[in-house]
Order: sequence, then structure tokens, then C-alpha cells
Amino acid sequence: MKIWFLTDEFPPSFGGGIGMYVDIASRGLAGAGHQVIVVTADTCSKHEQINDNLIHHRFLRPDNEQSAKLGYYITLYQAYYRQVADLIDRVGRPDIIELPEYNAIGYYILQAKHLGEARFQGIKMVVHCHTPNFELSAVNRTPEYAFPIYWIGRMEMFCMKAADALLTQSQFLHNHLLPYAGEKTFDVIPLPYHFHETGNRYQCGKHLLYAGRLEYRKGVYQLLDPMTKLWEEGVQTPLVLVGSDVMFSPRNQTIGEMIRQKYGKWIEAGLLIMKDKVPPEELERLYAEAKAVVIPSIYENYPYTNVMAMANGVPVVVSRQGGQAEAVGEHGVNGFIFDWDQPGDCCRVLREVLSKSDDELRAIGARGYQRIYHCCALQHNIPVREAYYQKIMGEPAAYHPYPFLTEIPASPLSQEAALSPEKAGLLSVVIPYYNLGKTVKETVSSILRSDYDQEQIEIVLLDDGSTDPDSIAIAKELDNQYDCLRLVRIENGGLAHARNTGVRLARGEFVCFLDADDTVEPTYFSRCIQVLRLHRNVSFVYSWVQYFEGSTSVWTTFDTEMPYMCAQNQLTCMAVARRKDYLAFAHNHEEMEYGLEDYDGWLGMVEHGRMGVCIPEALVNYRVRPASMARSMSRDAILYLRTQLKKLHPALYERFGAELYALLLQNGSSMRWGPQLCESSSFDQTEKLMAEVNAFRNSRVFRMAKRIAGPLYHSRAVRWIIRHI
Repeated sequence: MKIWFLTDEFPPSFGGGIGMYVDIASRGLAGAGHQVIVVTADTCSKHEQINDNLIHHRFLRPDNEQSAKLGYYITLYQAYYRQVADLIDRVGRPDIIELPEYNAIGYYILQAKHLGEARFQGIKMVVHCHTPNFELSAVNRTPEYAFPIYWIGRMEMFCMKAADALLTQSQFLHNHLLPYAGEKTFDVIPLPYHFHETGNRYQCGKHLLYAGRLEYRKGVYQLLDPMTKLWEEGVQTPLVLVGSDVMFSPRNQTIGEMIRQKYGKWIEAGLLIMKDKVPPEELERLYAEAKAVVIPSIYENYPYTNVMAMANGVPVVVSRQGGQAEAVGEHGVNGFIFDWDQPGDCCRVLREVLSKSDDELRAIGARGYQRIYHCCALQHNIPVREAYYQKIMGEPAAYHPYPFLTEIPASPLSQEAALSPEKAGLLSVVIPYYNLGKTVKETVSSILRSDYDQEQIEIVLLDDGSTDPDSIAIAKELDNQYDCLRLVRIENGGLAHARNTGVRLARGEFVCFLDADDTVEPTYFSRCIQVLRLHRNVSFVYSWVQYFEGSTSVWTTFDTEMPYMCAQNQLTCMAVARRKDYLAFAHNHEEMEYGLEDYDGWLGMVEHGRMGVCIPEALVNYRVRPASMARSMSRDAILYLRTQLKKLHPALYERFGAELYALLLQNGSSMRWGPQLCESSSFDQTEKLMAEVNAFRNSRVFRMAKRIAGPLYHSRAVRWIIRHI
């Protein structure tokens, strides 16, 4: 088989659990004779042949200059898409691409397959769930609806729903993520591990060891309460914490700072010892020297720290809230299991561990070794993965409905729309036109450059009562020049009235409204219609927007997403829609007389289960004019129009009110949300600054300076000098 792995964590640049998994699994599968490529963003660009069957394809991680237009995350995810697309073009398709749900790095690859991109067809996309950000944020009490966390979480959910197959490591995570799987189920395969023939064996030490990030969900902070009870009872067993520090948002402190603040006296007593992160080889030595290793997570998948401890014959004390309990299996036999949901259970189990003799602990560690060896050793684990991949490859390819995250029941068409005649395949491009003779020729020319069948395009130039003589003359000139163009003149009634009239005049199966000063790229119409033909549950298709004339920015956006769409429009009027759906549900109301009439129409479609898809490329061009209708609206006009939207679409705002409240609470007014959806809101520049400050506070340099400064400040001589400077 040809198997590719995507990862944003990979040795030696990043030593996290995902990177460790990909490294071990890729080497194990290559050793079994499969052709394996690992694709990862790194600090260098290198296509490295590790052995006959294994390639490490590293590409340069985007820098600030590259991500200036699109934002860092979108630039990174687009880079993964381009790297994989280029590799397919160079070496051919793999059978399997396995990518993590974490951070959604494969979002645009999965979307490209669903949008019908030829190079990705026939490849089975397996999403391996390690633990998604949207779950971590909730458990770590991080603001889940703050940008960019919100969008990363939504993209992670899309990856899971868009995958051909889902894989994870524990039944615990399987149960938590099943609601996001759509109609799919998960397969559960424990992590692979390379067992050393000679290594650090258990030495029955005198301390308990926690190894891992000082993160809230890891349970290390919670562990200190039961440990304190034991120490207060006179137990002299130290607890050693080894790992990097992590911020805890609600307290605006790191977990390490919180521990030092609350449990400082036990540090002074030598019963609580805190160490920085160490390399894996050093960690194995620390395992061997411990009495037991504690995995106290309140939410966990299948941690390598637990696997490594058991692989060294060390007894483990684990919480039931994660795959670590599944690895142990039976309390008191292969390790020790406590339950955070049972008050006092952690303290009870710790007492039980400390009461065991060295021989009893060795026997438990030995049984734990045998159990984890059977689950994770390459000779057992790799054949299970091979069988899983073969099963996935044997499943028939089938196009499913487009994997929208928001499920809104589809309303039946109105009788007028259902009976409205249309020509199959015909695209009606409606151009509402008012005194824009200077730009309309450029707009029409862009339509005529389209690679969509020109015999299947009609242009309806809808003159909304122009008063400028030159504009009137140019409209007539275009009418005479092009057979595919129809000029229709109506009394001036504003954009909403013009669009309502235009959709009734259109004769096509598809309709697109194009303002008379904007343009489209040659592939835009064909790409949109390809998606509409591919997925019956898609009603309109749009793309990113390239601004021109008054700006060079790109408006990056996603598929129609609730509740975000209730607070901020996600597309321009230039979407290509099924005309009957638009006619039935996108009526532009007269209440929207100052603008946002297109936003009103899209909300009407979404409200009736007619969803939209975004092609992640800038295929339309929006002219930025200072005097345009959108640019000249006052703040009060915008507030009035948004109030009207709530009144016109009450079902949407009632259904998504709670989530909408959270979005607005955590990101500020939606009028301040920027066009780069996957970046922090401009409203929250203070938070960015605080993040930079906290990052510095977490640095080793700061901590070292703090250790030195503390004793110096409390020195009488130093304080005398400070007072008299």
C-alpha cells in the first residue's frame, strides 16, 4: 500500500504525542514493506529518503510575510493542500492519506475531494482523532467561541464529517467524538510503540512521578489536593512533576505559577519537586527510578506517557477519564485506576499504592508490561493497522451529501418556484445596473471570458432607471453588441427590487448576480456549477474575494456556518445559485432599503435548509470604491438593517441565539470582525498583547531572571540601593 501521513508535529522539531505516533507508525509500516511518505511543516524544506520505503517530506512553515493577506492558519492549511497536490502530481496518488483532526491541517485537502478535484478522487482519507481543539478548549476552560479557536474547532469538525473513515486510540475518545462523526463510526486502535530490548527497568524508587505538560486537563493541578492530604497525614513520598508549563486562561496564569502559589510550602519541604521538560531517553530513566507513574488526566485519549511507563515495567496510577484506564484494564492487576467522579477515590488509590511492597509493585509492573506489549508492540500493532487500511480500501467509493456542519431541514419549494420554467444547464448572469457605464464593459468582458460553455450563458443587464446619458448609451451598445445579452430597463427601485425582478426574468437553471463594477475569473462559473451538480444538498456556491482598485486584500471565508452567519455575512452577491431555490427563498425585502439586501437573501435560503459552499480561492473580484453603497452606510443604518434581519428571519435567531450570544461576547461586535475569519478579531488586540506578555513570562529566560531577582530584591543592601537611586 501507499500510505501518506500528514502531521504538524514531527521530530526533531516537535516531540509531542502526535509526532511520536506518526514517527513510530510510519517506520513500522515502512518496515512491513509499504511505501510511506510523511508530510510536515518544518523550519526547513527537505524531501528526505529515510530508507527504501520511507520519505520525510518537510516544507517551510509559512512566515509572517506569507500569511499577511490570508492569516497564518489559512496560509498553513493551504500550504498543506498545495504540498500534497504537488506530490500527487509528481509521484502519483497514494492509497491512503491519514491526517489528524487536531488543528484541522487537512481541511482544504478534504474539502477539495468533496468539491470534485480530480487529483484527490480515489484516495481514501482517514482522519485520525488524537484530541481536537474544540474538546481541549472546553476542558481547559479556554473561551471556545473566541477567534481563531472557534474556526479551528469548526474546521476540525468538518474534517471528521468529511473523512472516508475515522480512527482513534481509545474507546473514551470514541464515545466523546461520536456525535461529530455524522453517519460514520470510529475504529479504535491503540498507539504503536517501539519496545527496546534493553532499557531502563523498574527500580522501585521512593517518589511518585508525573510526566507531561502542566495543563489543566492533564489533572496535575487537581492531583495536588489528594497529595496534600497524604503529606498532612505524615506521608513522606515526594511527587516529581516533569514537563513544560501551560497557560490557564481563567486565572491568566500558568499552571506552574498556580502550583507554586498554592503549594509552595510543599516545594520548600522537598515533597513537591518541579522539573522542566526532558528528552524521551531521560524520561525513561526517570520512569525507572520512580515508585509509580501517575497519569491523573481529567480528559485524555491514549497518552504515550502511560505507554512508556508500562513499557518499562513501572506500575502506573491512572484516572478512569481516558484511554490510560483502558491500557491498564484491571485495577490492582496491571496497574491502579481511580475515578475523579468518585470523591476521595484518588486519595484512596494513592494510599493503596504506597502500602504495596516492592515485590508487589514489581509484579504489577511486569503484568502491565505484558498487557501494553500485546497492545502496542509493532509486531502486534502494525498488522492491525494494515488490516484496517485494507478494509477501508475495500469499501466502495460513494459520493455523500456535502458534509455541512449545520443541519437545517429543507423546506419545499413554493408553487411559483417549482413551476417556474428553466433551461437545464443555462446560467443566467443578472447585472443590476445604475449609472455605472464606466465599469460595466469590464464586468461583461469578464463573463465572456468564462470557460463555462458560452452557449449556456445568458446575461440580463437590468438597468434600474439609470439617469446618466453615457451609462444609458453604453447599456444600449452592449445590447446591440452581444447576442447573449438582454437589456431590460425598469423604473428605479433599488437593489432589492432589481434582484427580485432579475431572478424572475432569468431563464437558467442557475443564476448569478454580478454588480456592474465587479468581475469574475474565467474558471469561476464552471467551478461553482460543478459543485452544484455534484451535491444536491448545496444550493449556492461562492469563493474568496479579491479586492481591487481601492484595496489589495483578500476576503477569506468558509461554507455557510451557523451561528456565525447570523452575525456576519460570509459572501458577496456574486454566488452562483440554483435559480428555483433563490426564487423561493432569497426574496430581497423592501425593509433592506439601505443595503445588505444580498445578506438578507442568503439568510432566507439558509433558514429553509438551502446551504452554501465556499471554494477557497479568490475567483471573484470586488471593486472597492469610496462612494459605493456599502462604504457610505452610516453606523446607525447598519444597526437598523441588522435589526431588520432579526425580524425577517426570527427562526434562525431564535434557534442559534445562545451560540450567537457566546460569539458576540467573546469577540465583540460583529461590525468589528475582520475578513480573515481564522485570525483573532481586531477588537481583541489587547488579548494578542497579553498572549505575547504571557509567552515571555513562560520563557526560561524570564523564569531564571525571576529566581535570581527574588532573593536579590529581599536583600537589605539591594533594597537600600533601589530606594536611594
